[in-house]
Amino acid sequence: PQTTRFRQIVLQGEGIWATLIPDVSRELGLSAAQKQKIRSIRAAVGKKIQALQRMRQVEIEAIPAPRDSKNKAAVDAYRSAVIALMKRNRGRDQKDVRSWGRSAMRSATAVLTSTQRVAWNRMLGPKFDPR
Repeated sequence: PQTTRFRQIVLQGEGIWATLIPDVSRELGLSAAQKQKIRSIRAAVGKKIQALQRMRQVEIEAIPAPRDSKNKAAVDAYRSAVIALMKRNRGRDQKDVRSWGRSAMRSATAVLTSTQRVAWNRMLGPKFDPR
């Protein structure tokens, strides 16, 4: 029972991407085409996140770095500018990443047949609440 519950919690943590774990995909009876489609969906959301990270990196690099790393005032001003930029974008970036993730999860779940979705939900078990 404990190992079963542990597996359920691990699968919940991994989300639909856990269907790509060999024993899970075998248990669900996923076809090669289904696995490829799920991989493609996961890769697409990964590319969006990487593009966002690259964009933020470019913005950070556009902030003039201090000429003298021993000039505490200049270093502090640079650090403050970077932190301000990160704080300014944090909420929107987190919202975007969560939205992309939810959308990808829905798209990947839609790849499963109705029978596979029932089996997947059974594999997940009751929702784990860490609180």
